[in-house]
Amino acid sequence: MLRVMLSASLLEEQVAGTLPSSAAEARAALAAGLDANLESAALRAMAAASDRIGRLVALAPRLRTLSTRAGTVAADAALLSSANALERQLVLSRRFSPLGGGALLNFSGFLDRPLRDLDFYSGVYDAVVQIATHECEVQGPYPVGDRPAAVFRADAPLLLDASAKETQRCLGQALRAIVDDLGLRRSSRAAFVIAKLSRLEVTAQLGNRSAAALLLAEPAWNWLGDSELPSGDQLGAALLAVTSRTGPCREGATESLCLADPTFEELLDALQRSGYVPSSPSMREALSDRDRWTAHLAGRLVDRAAAVEIFSSERARRAPSDVVLTGVGLGQLWARRAQRLSGAPALDLDPSTIPARSPEGAHPALLAAAHLLPYRVSLVRVTSWFSVESVADLLAIEGSGRVTSIFGLIPTLRARGVSLGAGAQSVFPWNGDGVVTPGVIGRIGLLQERLAITFGIRSLSIGHRDAVVALSVSDLNGLAYWLALWGAARK
Repeated sequence: MLRVMLSASLLEEQVAGTLPSSAAEARAALAAGLDANLESAALRAMAAASDRIGRLVALAPRLRTLSTRAGTVAADAALLSSANALERQLVLSRRFSPLGGGALLNFSGFLDRPLRDLDFYSGVYDAVVQIATHECEVQGPYPVGDRPAAVFRADAPLLLDASAKETQRCLGQALRAIVDDLGLRRSSRAAFVIAKLSRLEVTAQLGNRSAAALLLAEPAWNWLGDSELPSGDQLGAALLAVTSRTGPCREGATESLCLADPTFEELLDALQRSGYVPSSPSMREALSDRDRWTAHLAGRLVDRAAAVEIFSSERARRAPSDVVLTGVGLGQLWARRAQRLSGAPALDLDPSTIPARSPEGAHPALLAAAHLLPYRVSLVRVTSWFSVESVADLLAIEGSGRVTSIFGLIPTLRARGVSLGAGAQSVFPWNGDGVVTPGVIGRIGLLQERLAITFGIRSLSIGHRDAVVALSVSDLNGLAYWLALWGAARK
């Protein structure tokens, strides 16, 4: 581009008569590509005769430098876009021990600080072992000082045979030097985790506890010592829980020595067995009442989903998605009901899932409107009669028109979403008839006791032993609020 501009300027000034006829020579050299660096004698003479030509020629060195840099950037970009570039090759750290944050979709570490601390020190252990492995690999099949030569695999000559005792001796000596160089033994927590995981990994690599015990007593490994944690430090209990699940390291192994990632349920069970003392309210609740913790977590997740959808819809000036609103309503129904059931036994004067206060943007009158609906509606068969019961069963109208109130006590057991109860109930007529002997009833509840089947005998008195069968739906007002009124308010 600069040569084009120079050629045009030379021609223009030559025609204008401001340059001598030798400008044609300089222009011809440029056109033929004979003056690539713009340094010919003819062009320098023209630069001396014209300030315009001089300024253009002075740009040449700067433009050459920029061109070189641009070429370097382009080459680097091409290299980075290649799948084989060193910058694009990820080196994944080895991981022998499971992580405290590896359960619950890799979010369990957020439950308590000691789990996150354990993951940090487990990473320190993995790093120093990886460095020690590299040291033994580059050492090759030759001893270095007191450090013996490692054994390499026959099927992969560049990789160490970790099952060989000589390899473990090399790793132990190398690991000791690295730990001392980094001063890790000054940290009681780092020294504790390194010692515990080293023993577990040596045992797993050798595949035999007895052989590992003998090797760990040798100078290559006995420097680990007996590291202790300060009193009250929960890192040890967390490590014991995280490493509690084991399995065979290879097919045909006689001992289960390799560590496996525990599920979230297994992690909580192991923490309880190890005597772990939680420091956060969330972990305390997860260990003491797992169902209630799950319900609280589900409630928070549903709240976040509702907030995201409402914010997004307001920003985009659109109505919230019906699918999201329905999903939020169903999630709130389940989470709030689960929280109430997990808190039993308790005196609950309002067992519905209607919130105590209206969510932001919803009119408070919706709460009052929802509470006008009955909590439970039952379809009851008493021999050939039907009745409708209220929330507290204060009002029952039988097919004959007789008005009664029904009170009863049904001890209930709950397991895996099903409730079974058996008890007694009394019928109090409003027309002055005498109160008969209470009857015996049983109840089976499903779907968080929202759907229940009640059956039994109305009264044990002779002449009043009518069979009772009832199908009831509870939390009707909560269903109406979360699946209708709340969603309508958001629009």
